[in-house]
Amino acid sequence: MVAKLRERLGAGFDEVHVVAVQLLGVLTRRAVVRLFRLVALLNQLSLPTLEQVQLAADDIREPALEQHLLTLVRILLRTWNLFHGNSVPPQRRAFLEEMVRHIATDGPDLVCLQEVPVWALRRLDAWSGMRTVGAVARAPRLVSAELGRLTTELHHGLFRSAFTGEADAILVAPRFGVSHERTLVVSTSGLRRIVHGLRLDGRIFVANFHTQGDEQLRAVADFVQSQADEEAIVAGDANVRPEESNVYGLLRRRGFSEPLPRSIDQMLVRGLDLARGPAALPHTLDGLVLSDHAPLEAVVE
Repeated sequence: MVAKLRERLGAGFDEVHVVAVQLLGVLTRRAVVRLFRLVALLNQLSLPTLEQVQLAADDIREPALEQHLLTLVRILLRTWNLFHGNSVPPQRRAFLEEMVRHIATDGPDLVCLQEVPVWALRRLDAWSGMRTVGAVARAPRLVSAELGRLTTELHHGLFRSAFTGEADAILVAPRFGVSHERTLVVSTSGLRRIVHGLRLDGRIFVANFHTQGDEQLRAVADFVQSQADEEAIVAGDANVRPEESNVYGLLRRRGFSEPLPRSIDQMLVRGLDLARGPAALPHTLDGLVLSDHAPLEAVVE
């Protein structure tokens, strides 16, 4: 039986194991042969489109397959400093929920957010339809994040993050697996600032940062270098333009893409192709300018 199957299937298998399948008569010998033929045919065909199918992390049984999940997959990436939900000019009320829904409305794959009130971290999933990985840069000054929210409701434009604290967040589309969450404090004085990151489907390291000056940006660059393999995405608010910083030259030497000229908000990639962007997006709602930063968008593959 084995010899006959080897002859029929050719060189598609190094070894064929034939198991007597009775299963109450459900599978016949002919059905088994047809099944092996189909598998052999698929092994011989080269179908790049199959590599574009995103598998849930729970469905992965072979560790080697994990390295191929994102092959040829296009990732729609955005980053936005939310300005604590304020408009420009700031008003008594905030527009945080509207801003999150706006940036996530058409199903992006990754969204990096800065200046998020700490109380909002637990609500980002519902507002965006994505998975939230958050990190607290500065804790609320009052007893709880919720009390900070209620106090700030008196006048968002006046209090901003005085009572709510400040966090950053990475929103991830549900189809991706998330692992290796990391956070590093990059400030040594003044406001506490952080960079945090995660590994996407066990492969691409994604870092979200909110920094001030060259020293903190260099800490971000070294953090990514220590955590990432070849493929990496770095997005956030540097508060320094490429023309004013030497760190972008270091990132370039480490294989990262060119920064967006004259912008303090950045999106850089390594080991991936920028199919589009980065470019600024509109950020108005009913005539209101949302945030003092424009969101950025890019497509990588």
